[in-house]
This record gives sequence, C-alpha cells and structure tokens, in this order.
Amino acid sequence: NSKRKATNTVMNTLRVSSNKPEYDGSAPEESESIASSQFYEDCQVRDTEEDEEDHTDTPMGSGGQIEERDEFAEIRKLAQAETRRVLLWKGILLTVIGVTAALVTAGTYRILRQEEDDDFTTAYRLFSNNIKDAIQGHYERLSLASRSASLAITGSAQTSQETFPYVTIKDFEVLGESIRERSGLESLTWTPFVPVNEEGKWNNYSAANQGWVDYSRKTVLAASDDEQLYRSYQEGPIGPMFKLPGPPQQLSAPVWQQSPPPFSVQRTLNLDLMTTGTITQTRYNVLARVKHLTFGDIDTDVNLINSAFRKEDHELYHARKVDWNKSLPATDLPHSFIAEPVFSEINDPTSELVGQVIGYVALDNYVVDLLPDGINNITLVMRNSCNQTFTYDIRGSSAYYYGSLDLHDPQYDDLEVTTKFYGYDDEDIIEEMGQGVVCTMTFHIYPTSTFEDNYRSNLPMILAILVGATFAFMAVTFFMYDWFQGSRNRKVVAAAASSNAIVSSMFPSVIRDKLLEQQKREQREKRKGKVEPLSLHSQDRLSLQEEGRGGDVPLADFYPACTIMFCDIVGFTAWSSVREPVQVFQLLEAVYAEFDKCANNRRVFKVETVGDSYVAVAGLPEARKDHAVAMCRFAQDCKKAFTDVVNRLEMLLGPETADLSMRFGLHSGPVTAGVLRGDKARFQLFGDTMNTASRMESTGKPGVIQVSHDTAEILKEAGKGAWVTPREEMVQVKGKGMLITYWLAVNAATGRSRDGSSTTSGTSVSSEVSDAYTWSNQSKRNVPINGQTKEDQKTQRLVQWNVGVLSDLLSRVIAAHKDISAPANTTTTMGKARNTPDASSLLHVEAGMPLDEVKEV
Repeated sequence: NSKRKATNTVMNTLRVSSNKPEYDGSAPEESESIASSQFYEDCQVRDTEEDEEDHTDTPMGSGGQIEERDEFAEIRKLAQAETRRVLLWKGILLTVIGVTAALVTAGTYRILRQEEDDDFTTAYRLFSNNIKDAIQGHYERLSLASRSASLAITGSAQTSQETFPYVTIKDFEVLGESIRERSGLESLTWTPFVPVNEEGKWNNYSAANQGWVDYSRKTVLAASDDEQLYRSYQEGPIGPMFKLPGPPQQLSAPVWQQSPPPFSVQRTLNLDLMTTGTITQTRYNVLARVKHLTFGDIDTDVNLINSAFRKEDHELYHARKVDWNKSLPATDLPHSFIAEPVFSEINDPTSELVGQVIGYVALDNYVVDLLPDGINNITLVMRNSCNQTFTYDIRGSSAYYYGSLDLHDPQYDDLEVTTKFYGYDDEDIIEEMGQGVVCTMTFHIYPTSTFEDNYRSNLPMILAILVGATFAFMAVTFFMYDWFQGSRNRKVVAAAASSNAIVSSMFPSVIRDKLLEQQKREQREKRKGKVEPLSLHSQDRLSLQEEGRGGDVPLADFYPACTIMFCDIVGFTAWSSVREPVQVFQLLEAVYAEFDKCANNRRVFKVETVGDSYVAVAGLPEARKDHAVAMCRFAQDCKKAFTDVVNRLEMLLGPETADLSMRFGLHSGPVTAGVLRGDKARFQLFGDTMNTASRMESTGKPGVIQVSHDTAEILKEAGKGAWVTPREEMVQVKGKGMLITYWLAVNAATGRSRDGSSTTSGTSVSSEVSDAYTWSNQSKRNVPINGQTKEDQKTQRLVQWNVGVLSDLLSRVIAAHKDISAPANTTTTMGKARNTPDASSLLHVEAGMPLDEVKEV
C-alpha cells in the first residue's frame, strides 16, 4: 500500500506537468553550448561579498529569502515519506531473516556437534571402563599368583618338616614358571629372613642344598631347543652369603631360589638384599603390618632379571607386548618389584614373618589387551606415591611407551578415569612407614584428540552451511527483488523529477506543492465517492458552478511587496531576421541560461520569457524584505552576463552579434499572482506593478538599468541610495503620465571597500550612464574610440568572421578535390574492384573544368 501511495504521488507530479509544452530535455551540442561557468562563479563571489557587506539588510529564516528546492530531492523526499513504513518493515524482515538464519545455522551445527560429542563421550566411557576392569583383573591375577607362591613355600616347609629359614623347594622352577605365566612377572625369587647370628649355619645349608639349581636349569633346557641358552649357564658351587658395604642389619635376606634360574650362581645366589636397598628394615616392618602384596618404586636397575635373561630375549619379550623407541634398551622400560610376605603358618597372617617372595614385573604386561583391535589413542598414565610417572598410548591390544613423563592432553582432564593398582585400604600405614620404599600405584585414563577425531565429521558443518546457504539464497532473492523494485522506483523518480523540474520552472515550489496537495485531495475524495475529480480545464469548473455544486478554489495570492524586472534585447528583431532559426535559439538559450544561473544565485524567481524578453520577480511566492536590493543586484548580473555572452558568440553567430544590447526596467509594488488553470497552465503575475515594470523597460536606454521612483525609494530606505541617480528628463508612461525614473549602477554603491574603509561615489552612477550614452553617440557619429571607429571594428570583425567561414569551406573543397583526384578504379585489400565517379560529376565550375587547386595569395 505504501508503495502504491508513493507511485500515486509520483504520478500526481507527472499529471500536474502534463499541461506543459513538450520538451525533450536534450541539451545543445557541446560546440553550440555557451554557458559561462566563469561568470556564474563571479556571481557567487560577488554575492558572497555583498552579503557580508549587507548582512543587516538580508535577514535569513523568517526574513523571507526564497530558497528554491532541488527537484530530485523533492521527489525523493515524497517517495521516501510514503515508503518509510516499507523500509521499516524491510529492515525488520531482513533482521528477522538474519537472526533466524544465524540461530538456525548455529543451532543445527550445535545440535549435530553435540550428538558427536555425546557419541565420543559415550564411547570413551565405555572403553575407559573396559580398561579399568582389565587393569583390576591384572592386579587380581598378580595378587593371587604371588599369594599362591607364598602359600606354596609355607606348605612345602610343613610337608617336608623343614624349619624356616632353612626351606628349599626342589621343583621351584615348575612353581615359578606357573606363577610367572599367571601374573606376568618376569622373575620370581624366594628370599628367607636369616638372623645375623645364624649366617654361618645358613652358609652350610645353602652349600648342602644347591641341587635345586641344576634341577631348575634342566627344566628350562627341556622346554627350549636353544643351544645358546645351555652355554649361558655357568657351573660352580654356591658361595657364602655376601653383602654390599653398609651399616649392619639385624636380619639378612639372601637370594636363595630364583625362577628362571640365574646364569651364574656365584654372582646372584646368597646376595644379601638387605644391603642392596631392595629390602630394608622399613620394608620388613611394612610387610609385617600390612601382611599383603606391596610394590616398590619403579626402577630400571633390574639385576635379578639381567642375571636370568639374555638381552635379546628380554627385548623380544617386551617387543611382543608394546612398542617403544628402539634406541633405548628393554631394561629402560619401567619395571617394579613386588614383595609378598611368607608366614610360618598357612593362612595365618598373625604367625611369624619368615621371608618374602620377590617378583620383578614389567609394567608393559598391564597395558596390553585392554582394548579391541582398531580402538586406538587412549592415554594411560601410571603414577605412584613415590612421585614417579609414566605414559602409554593404548593402541588396541598393544600400546606405545612414551616415556617417564605425564604426557596426557590437559583439555581432557574433566574426562579422567582413575583406578588403583593395590588391594589394601590402610594407606596411612604406607604413608607413615613406607614413604620412598613402599609405593602405591594408580592408573589414570584420558582420551586424546585423535581418539575424539574418530567421532568427528564434517556433517555438522556441511548441514550448517546448507542451512545458511538456504537463508542466504532467500536473502539474495529478496535483495534482487528489492533491487529490481528500487531500480523501477528510481526510474519513476527520475522521470517524475524531470517532469517536476519542468513544473517548477513554470510554478514556484509553494504553488507546485499546493497543486500536488490538491491532486491528493481530489484522489481521496474520488476514492470516497464524494465528488468527481477536478481538472485544470475551465469547462469542468464552469459546469460544476452552473450545477450549483461549487468549484475548487483557484490557486492565487496577493503579494504586497515585490520587485519585477523586465529586460529586452535591443536590435534583436533586425539581427534575427538575417539569421538561421538555430542561431537565434543559440543566442537566446545562451543568454537566458546565464540569467537563470544568476536567478538561482540571487534567489530570484523567473516568471517567463516571451520572445527576447525576460521577466523575473523577487518577493514571491515567499515574502522577503530585501526584494528590491536583490532584484537590483540580479539586473546588474544579467547586464554583465549579456555583454559577455554576445562577445563570445560573435565568431559563431556572425558580425553584429556583439552590437546587441539590452534594456532593463524595474518597478516595486503589490502583485496578484497565481495559476491561471487551463490548457498550458502557467504561473502568472497581474497588476499595475507588472505594467509599470514593462514601461520602465520600454522607456529605458540600451545598456543601462532604469528603475521606478518606488523602487528607488526602497533602495534609499535600505541604505543603497548611492546605487541610483535621477534621470535627466521625466518619462512619459502610457496610462501614468510623466514619471520620475532613475538609472541604476550597483557597482557604484556606497559601502565598505576591500580594505574595510568607507567609500562614496556620488557621481559614479551618472558616470556609468554617461559612458553608455557616450559610446552610443560616438558609435552613431562614427567617432574614434580608443583609436578605432565603430565602422573599423565592425569591418575587422566582419573580415575575421568571413575568413573563418571561407577557411572552413576551402578545407572541405580541398578534401573533395583530393577524393576525386584518385584513380577511377582501385582494388581493395580483399581483391574486389570498386568504381569511383567522374570528378566532373562531383565538383565543376561554370566552364566545366574542375577546381585543380587552391593557392594562397
């Protein structure tokens, strides 16, 4: 609806302008245009200087200076006023589309991404629980196996009726191999606690019972076909208990039986572990109180393993389980030892602690077979109470050892899953008695970004982009439609503005607005069915009045204070009678175009042009206090503009153009003005002021400005009395009688000079008028001026003009002569022949001979 209103408003403007003479809006060719932009700039500069001088006489705002509005801006304002709601709703619609697009796109992406997050979290929780359960199963198997070894030793002592510490299991390798397979231990060692005062007795016992070594070796060799293994075993008796330097101990803990058997019994068996730091009095006390499996710190110094495994066998053992940086030996992988207490009575932890079963375990055994194959990249971090940390990357049923650092990704700390690798709850005892000796171990499970990427895809982004693209397509479609609509509206606005400019050239802005408002009112009443639309034609109004229905009120007003200017070109009739119509209009368009520029600059309203006459008014349709002053300045500008234009056009329009001059007449008084409606309706002025102004022009002199007594009085009241001087004789005016008139010269005004000093020139007006008379009289008498008579100057301009015309004609003749001088038949570049007409058929003289050449003489 708002767009329809805007279109109706534009069409009203076009309808108002429909009763105008047709004008195609085309401008003269550049060669024929004589618009004087320099003069217009002079008018602006002069106007600025005069406004600074007379600012007290030209009040702005309510003072009444007319400010004509830009026509395109007016039409645009009308269209914008009617389409403001459309623009508002368009903005709201675009905002809604944009916000909805952003919300839906972000929501789509977020929902799909959340689904992936949920899938990732669910999968991780599932696999981390599997790892946790598997680790708990490893610990339970280790605990049961070590407990079985402890009970087997106690049961063997009771069966053989041996007394601790003098207990030996002949088939210890069979027991050890079974325990190692079930628990993942790499070696198993039976270490009795021997009082210091019984060390000699122990040396005798160990030497007498070393037959188990050969039995264990034979058991190992029987299960292996490796001949190198046989050569690795060194023969020799077991030596007495040996210790490492250190403080004396209350007990000794010699290495007695080991599975697999050592390669050299002299360097391994009967080594007192109490002096090596592996078993200390503190550990003994912890075992006595905990009565359960305990872990030591994680160490890579595994002498007991090295004494029973060859290096290549040890590396192969670890390579079957995990992967690591092969520049490091397998012994550098994390190993720990366990200590299971051995009591004198079976299943009686309250009985005497007589020894311990020591097992060396590779932590690799507890990071394998945790996940199905294909499920990779879950980080497992081992930490113990001894401030040691190791990191593995779980890769299906295998793992990769990263090193002795915590290398998990901190962004997944909130997803951490922890499980302990010990089976007792009295941690206070451990912290109190075994710090640095007995260590509790925990396993910490974290996902990785690689694992998360397995549950990520581009689907959320793709769908979000598709949703956003859908909304973008909608927006682009909307913008394209709006652009086409805007383009259409701009064309309508441009057409209306062009018509509005023509309307405004015929009507003042105030009158134009009233016409538009009248059209709107008629349309509203027509839609309501009250009255028939009223036109500008007199027949319609008369018919309405005759029917007693009344009629619309004419658009007319009375303006009590105005100044009207008439000007006319002197000698125009004679000049135009010997000129082409195009040349006549070139002169008129050039002159009046400059006058229009000055009118816009001075805010004077152009009423009309009739032939070579130009009519303008100041003081309407909006009243202004300085109407007489403004009109005088405008007349002075027009006078100078006319002189500049005819001087420049003389070469184009021929001699005597510069001899043309203008008469100006000004008069001030009340005016009746309005639109005389009908065909070719225009804004018209009526009243005695109009007639008197016309008489001021017709009784004036060429080249000077004549003003009436009323106008002169207004100028004197405005402090511009120096602008006028009385005419020597009174003027006979038709219908008025003898009138006193004045000559005007604005440049001779009394005012401030450039440097700000006061200047007066009481005789300068007369001097200017006298100069105009002197030139006119001297021209008529052919008196020399500046060394040249008018006839001399006219002759010189005539010669110059004829030279220019002849030069142009001769150039054309020479060009034609060259063309007809060419051979009659020539061949084009394409090989086709063409015929040239005979020279005599194109150009010949009366004797029938062609013009051979033109020579300069």
